[in-house]
Amino acid sequence: AKSMDIMFAAIKAIVVLALGIILIKTISKIMVKALSKTKLDESVYTFIISVVKIFIYVMLVVILLSIFGVPTTPIITMIGASGAAIALALKDSLSDVASGLIILIKKPFIKDDVILVQNYEGKVVSTDITVTKINTFDGQTISIPNRLITGSILINETNNNARRLDLYFSIAYGDDIARAREVILAIVNMHECVLDEPAAPTVVVAVHGDSAIVLKLMVWLNTVDYYDTKNAINEEVKVGLEEAGLTIPFPQMDVHIVK
Repeated sequence: AKSMDIMFAAIKAIVVLALGIILIKTISKIMVKALSKTKLDESVYTFIISVVKIFIYVMLVVILLSIFGVPTTPIITMIGASGAAIALALKDSLSDVASGLIILIKKPFIKDDVILVQNYEGKVVSTDITVTKINTFDGQTISIPNRLITGSILINETNNNARRLDLYFSIAYGDDIARAREVILAIVNMHECVLDEPAAPTVVVAVHGDSAIVLKLMVWLNTVDYYDTKNAINEEVKVGLEEAGLTIPFPQMDVHIVK
């Protein structure tokens, strides 16, 4: 009788195992089909499917053990305790995973965006569940844990099509401000990538400095032209101001000696 019970238990276990495997494959196909129609990143729904499959496999093992009369309560308790211990030991990694899911779902940036985060600026190479990689402008590849990205201020420099460039130029107190403005705007308007919307290029007095009048140039550009145009205007304005007879002053101090 005992051998018959074992045989029936084995047959029952085989049937349950077969049904369980079929169920896992079916659920996986349904989830892939459903999640692929959403806007979720592929790595997000792949991770979700993997977690669901692991959970079902664990439940399947518990059911199979119960079929053979193995007490499952201690096993479930042990799994729970082990899960808590693993979660505590891997809290940073789990935080990276959670942050990765947030990034991949909310998409504060995508591949090839230029971002500034944790004092690193560069183009996004990839984002996975735990790490985001960026290529800096000096040729370095930086891997940033996702928890540091979601836990800090992030600037996406290419999220919008247009971006305002602000540059500052100093002239002497004795120089003609109107002439300096004319020279700067003439140089700026030579660049075809300069936009008139949402505002035309403008030069205003920003600061009355200790040694100079500081002029602020505000000009809207297509984001893709931002850095090249910034570098060009910086150089061209310096040359243009000097050719117009305007002075680019250096810090100075008047010393009065009382006898």
